[in-house]
Amino acid sequence: MTKKRRSGRTLTCTLSQTKSWKISNFLTYTLFIALLKKHFKAYNRERQGVYKLNTIKQGNQPVEELVTEFSLYIAEAGLTSDTNAEQVMLIEKFRLALNPSLAK
Repeated sequence: MTKKRRSGRTLTCTLSQTKSWKISNFLTYTLFIALLKKHFKAYNRERQGVYKLNTIKQGNQPVEELVTEFSLYIAEAGLTSDTNAEQVMLIEKFRLALNPSLAK
């Protein structure tokens, strides 16, 4: 572990990370964001996809955009429509996402 000090703040990193920076031993904003995303990525993508499916609403967007977004969330959640029960569940979730005037 090495520690680098800049402006009163201490940054802790491993030696291999320090060598890969190659930017005068200090983080740039772009590198900071890349490291942040790498170390704090979503730990459970499927759960997030299911949550998005449960909370998606059409709002002011066209139905075509809702269909695209809904399809992306199905893939993110790792769901399929192989069985009749899965198809019924996905149809119900989509119906709930539609504006009430269209869902009738």
